[in-house]
Amino acid sequence: MPIRRGVIGTPPPPDPTPPDTPAVRDVPRASWIAPDGTEVPLTSPGQTGYRLLKGLRGLGGVPVTLTTDKLPRGGVRVRTVRREAREIDLPVRVTGSTHTEFIDRKRNLLDWFGQTDELGAGTLVVWRPDGTRRHITCYCAHPGDTDDDGRLAENLLVTLLCEQPWWYGPDEVSDEALELADNGSYLARFPNVSLSKTLGTGDLDIFNPGQLAAYPVWTITGPCASATFTHADTGQSFAIDPDYAGGGPLLLNDTITVYTDPMAIYGPSGQAATGAVNWPGANLFPLRRGHNRIILSLTEAAVGAGVAWSFAPRYRSA
Repeated sequence: MPIRRGVIGTPPPPDPTPPDTPAVRDVPRASWIAPDGTEVPLTSPGQTGYRLLKGLRGLGGVPVTLTTDKLPRGGVRVRTVRREAREIDLPVRVTGSTHTEFIDRKRNLLDWFGQTDELGAGTLVVWRPDGTRRHITCYCAHPGDTDDDGRLAENLLVTLLCEQPWWYGPDEVSDEALELADNGSYLARFPNVSLSKTLGTGDLDIFNPGQLAAYPVWTITGPCASATFTHADTGQSFAIDPDYAGGGPLLLNDTITVYTDPMAIYGPSGQAATGAVNWPGANLFPLRRGHNRIILSLTEAAVGAGVAWSFAPRYRSA
């Protein structure tokens, strides 16, 4: 019988509390986490000399493009809905008590945003007064320099490009169901996860707290010969055959990891195992917002077999 380990919240690093901003203030806060790991508070002018101005744009809903077909009797029919990349404008005022301090702060800020051209994406983090937090990965599309330098202060308009338009919350959701030796107390304590010891079948009830569908990472642990996942509501499914290349079933503690988006499958030694999926009929389905019931079937499962899953909830706005 299985035992279910409780939901684990794993905050994406780093998750600092912005200093110099009393929690009682009813104002949003923001920080930029540069690709080199430097955290830059953008709403703590007394500490950093940086303050966001009016004109902040791009924290709202997901931008979409609708493709339509005109109907002969008037109106249109929506054919596709495509979520587009997001652009964020950050108007930042840089100040200093001396020109040397001001120009040092300005140069540092331009470097922290500009690092994305060499080191990869950075992260914009937004805190709301109600305690919620959202973050999104971005590239700097325009560093925000102005035509002339100020003496003690200058306003910059930094433009960020987000490859994916959704925001992520602070916690990753993860859990697992394990195949254990017979012990009736386990099933009574964890009624939402039931795997038959002999058949390796059962239901997984997974809750997605986000506002959008989330694409999970599944990890199948042996011993088992195959695994099939089916979404009870949509009927979408996929199957994993560890013996697709003649290597045999999964042995005890062997794993196959399935990333559903972007799609990638890795075998016990970390090797690519794309052929283990039952293409072309497979559908690496997402977890819809709210409750999801997943029908799981493990063949030839024995004590030690299990399935683990994790995903990052996604949100429409900051």
